[in-house]
Amino acid sequence: MENSRQIEKKAVAVAAGFCLFLLGYMEMMAVCDDHISRINGLGVHYLTDIFKALGFLSFPLIACVMGKKRRHRLALYADTAVMLASISLLLYAKQSMMITVAALLFTLAYGYLGGYSYYRLSLALGRSENRGKVIGAACGGAVLIQYVISILISSRYIIFVAAMAFIISTVIYTYFDQPISEKTEPDEENAGTGRFFVTSSTHHRFILICTILLIIAMISVRTDIIFFELNYNGQLNFYSYTRLFLAVGYVIMGYAADLVKKNYFPIAVVAGILMTSVHMMLPLFSASYGNAFLSIYYISTAVYIFFYTYAFVSLAADTKYPELTAGFGRVLADLSEFLFYNLAVFFSHHFIRVSDLYYYGGYFVFLTVFVIVVFMNLPGLDFRTMKQTAITPQGEAVDVSRIDPDVFLDRYDLSPRERKIASLLIQSDEPMKVIAAEIGITERSLYRYSKKIYEKTESENRTALIKKYFSM
Repeated sequence: MENSRQIEKKAVAVAAGFCLFLLGYMEMMAVCDDHISRINGLGVHYLTDIFKALGFLSFPLIACVMGKKRRHRLALYADTAVMLASISLLLYAKQSMMITVAALLFTLAYGYLGGYSYYRLSLALGRSENRGKVIGAACGGAVLIQYVISILISSRYIIFVAAMAFIISTVIYTYFDQPISEKTEPDEENAGTGRFFVTSSTHHRFILICTILLIIAMISVRTDIIFFELNYNGQLNFYSYTRLFLAVGYVIMGYAADLVKKNYFPIAVVAGILMTSVHMMLPLFSASYGNAFLSIYYISTAVYIFFYTYAFVSLAADTKYPELTAGFGRVLADLSEFLFYNLAVFFSHHFIRVSDLYYYGGYFVFLTVFVIVVFMNLPGLDFRTMKQTAITPQGEAVDVSRIDPDVFLDRYDLSPRERKIASLLIQSDEPMKVIAAEIGITERSLYRYSKKIYEKTESENRTALIKKYFSM
């Protein structure tokens, strides 16, 4: 079993790899959008979303086929090679067809690496108390590095920077490699909750997160269209200093996610999405206000991206297929943005006289629904209390960064009943009365068992027991 320092080292390394992966993606997508938007217009930005989603879905599919570690590593190398080839093709292609093929091929290959990156991030962070800060720092760091590079390096060399970022990211993942876990059947306790989710609570959380994500996508599409059109028309510069507000948003959300006080994270999500109301006023003002609106746009965009990254990475360890769940937020976001963009275009073309009424009215309807859904489900969005038990075969390495409770409790001479109660005391944030009801004993009996557990583990109380577990 690895000690806490080794686990922390792996987590930092994987976060650095994730940061470089995001850097390469942002640099390359800027190049791809610039090339093919001149050919196919604004809509191609959303067409690439389809190929990214397919790439993300290809990772769990290939992971199921290639169970062995070496084969999985070869798939990663092959995907990186395809990405580099598509980058080279995009660099030298002259015909519009070849440019489009190169861009779409890149987004497909990028999606596979993306699925792998999100999965590795979920393994590395596990139940880390600083999970939000690490994700926020990785995302914000990628934005900051991109801004510095845009100042120091000519735009003609950006594509090489992106290629190098992908290569280094792959090297990091290879050095700190972990095998894709084999699949096992649910245990008897959770057998009735389905084959995908470990518990019914995980199932409900998944549906809640997907619902909120879809509503946010509906809200954001209209403002995305406004800003992309202004960017392509030269009225705004997406890569000016205002892009640093994207990094600020990531860092703020990271701290909000890890705050001890409950419900700060969903409240921060609501506040960030409410900022989109300001975007809707952009057409009513002079273009001179563009940078101010763009700064607010970046903060709310950071809230959106951080939400589905943090939420699904946190949820992954509680599902039977974490390699699919970890990156599912990116898949759902890409597909929903493509769908809602085309619906928006359809309505604007066929109902041109009421387009503004449709957009503004629909926007505020979805915004209202979003706020209601979030505040009606605040406990379900408290990701710090999730029971992140790794799904691994008996005797194999744990896939999360925290020590498995059973491994921790093996150090002490506990009876089977005491082990079960000790595991609940460690993993659950419920009060003793609730735990007693869950086990089927009286609260008084639970306190008697707990006293024996504290004596055998040399802990003063439940808090001391939990601290001892997390300090291992």
